This record gives sequence, structure tokens and C-alpha cells, in this order.
Amino acid sequence: MQVMLMRRLVVLVVLLAVLAAPSVAARQETPTAATPAAATPIPEAPTETVVHLMLPLGQTGLHTSLSVLERVAGTCDMPSIADPGRPDARRCVVEGGGVLDPCFQSPFAAPADLTSPLACMRDPFTSDVSLLTLLQKFDPSLIEPDLLPIEESNPWAVVLANGVTCSAMTGATYGLAGMRANYSCDDGGVLIGDPLVADPQWHVHYLERGALATTFIAVAEAWY
Repeated sequence: MQVMLMRRLVVLVVLLAVLAAPSVAARQETPTAATPAAATPIPEAPTETVVHLMLPLGQTGLHTSLSVLERVAGTCDMPSIADPGRPDARRCVVEGGGVLDPCFQSPFAAPADLTSPLACMRDPFTSDVSLLTLLQKFDPSLIEPDLLPIEESNPWAVVLANGVTCSAMTGATYGLAGMRANYSCDDGGVLIGDPLVADPQWHVHYLERGALATTFIAVAEAWY
């Protein structure tokens, strides 16, 4: 009787071991969940447009980050068309032909000082400068203080939220939906109409080259 009981206990122990074996294996083969890596923070989009004022000529002359492309002479009897928000920017006719706009006066020189050249730049994204010497004094009365906030005048150039840079066009362009194409962009696109500046983050209608329609895009930076 005791022998029979011992045999039953042995069979029961073996059976329990067999039944438990798959569960143990399953626990051993179950992969441990990996600890998720920290997510890379996404930079926040700018919430307001940054406004810059160009100052190519300082107390010691041309800024060290700029280089002289050419030295020319001419007359500057008109305010700038490209940068109308700057009363110290001029539209100049070069001796022998050609127009440079804008040409910035030094804030440290008298308005009609013939010995102080003007710094003329195609756009604020280049380091090349044409230094223009006045052939004759222009009428200081043509320079009037800007009584309006500078943001109420169209900027000389802008940087869009997508990184595209655009500069004012001063010649004949075309119109779209009653608005003028005011800026040409470095990617071949254009900006239609004036930037809308009512909010801290400015916006403008951007027509990408070959696009079917414009995009209302944020302006990251404005240059005057």
C-alpha cells in the first residue's frame, strides 16, 4: 500500500513539473519592454516677427563684416523706393548710368557731406557694398523725420518662416487679385501685396515658383 502511494506521488510531481515547464519557458522568452528614449524637443515656431535696422556705416566707417564691391560716384536726390521706411536711405543715379537703391547715409555724418560716402546694398543678405561718393549735395529738406512707426512702411527685405529670403522690387512688376508683386525671393517665388503687420507675427502672401496658388506664410524677420 505504501509502495503504491509513493508511486502515485512521484507521478503527480512529474506531471506538475511538465505542466509548469511551458509557463516558465514562456516567461523566459517574453521580451522585456525597452524603456522609450527621450523625445527630441521640437523647436517652437517664432511668435513674432523680428525687425532689423541695417547700419552699414558706423563711427569708424564701413562695418567689418562688409566688403567693398566697387567705388562709384553719383547723385542721390530721391528717397529710397526699396526701403521707404528709412528717411536716411536714398535712391542714387550712378555717373555713367545705373541706379543703386537703397544707399544708406552714415548717421555720424552731415546729410549733405560730400566727403562721406553712402553705402549701397542689393539686399541685407549679401556682404557686398558699393560705396558711392556724392557729386553734388542733395537738398537736406528732402530728408524728413519718419513720423510713423517704421513697421507701417514696407520693409526692404524679409525672411519667411520657411527660410526663404525676399527683397523689394522697385521696377515694373505685375498684379494678382488687385495686389502688386512686391518682392522677389531667392527660390524664384514672389510675395504678393504688402506684409500684414497688425499682429506681432507678420504674414504675407507667398507665391512659390510654379505654384497653383499663394500661401499665407509667417514672416520671421523684416529688414529696414
